[in-house]
Amino acid sequence: MRRVRRSLGTIYCTNNPGRLTNPAVADLSGGGSQVQVNVQGAGAIIEIPPFVIALLILLFIVQFAVLGFFLIRGKMRRARSPVILRPGGSVEIPLVAAFGGWKGVPWISMTDSNLAPLLVLHQTDFEYRVIRLKRRPYTDISNVDLRTTIGTVNIVLEFHNSMRNFAGNTANKENARKALDILASKGCPLSARARAFVSGAHQI
Repeated sequence: MRRVRRSLGTIYCTNNPGRLTNPAVADLSGGGSQVQVNVQGAGAIIEIPPFVIALLILLFIVQFAVLGFFLIRGKMRRARSPVILRPGGSVEIPLVAAFGGWKGVPWISMTDSNLAPLLVLHQTDFEYRVIRLKRRPYTDISNVDLRTTIGTVNIVLEFHNSMRNFAGNTANKENARKALDILASKGCPLSARARAFVSGAHQI
């Protein structure tokens, strides 16, 4: 009876259970012809030199560092960018990140994005994006708040009949002030903190 055994990635083939053929070449046809077995198949043990492993780790670290550098540079560029005037009188507020959280629970978000955050203030409605683009009328806004910390200037929009909110990090106090001015002019209620921020900015 022909038996084929696989051990540590090497295939052995024999017609005699007590005798194994050459592990690299096995008689698989029974007619005397020999077929070379590829020992690099599934389950084979491949020895990788230590310097190759070290090189792969180094390449991964360099790639990660380069990606982080470009992300940080992009954030800094958006933070320094002034508000963008669009055709029709719309105003885009540059954001470095956007978050979707819960009303009344600051600094905790369920979703976030720094790839394509968006806040655009149109004449009668506004657009915003964390993951998906949404467009709503200003009358949906129940409260506009402002939250700041090191490197963060969040405009927080809360909505009627919803426990979710939207927070856009401008990382720029001047852009945040302009956004709050526009939202206030549209009839959106500002929190005491947001009103104090706008009033202080106007007094400077």
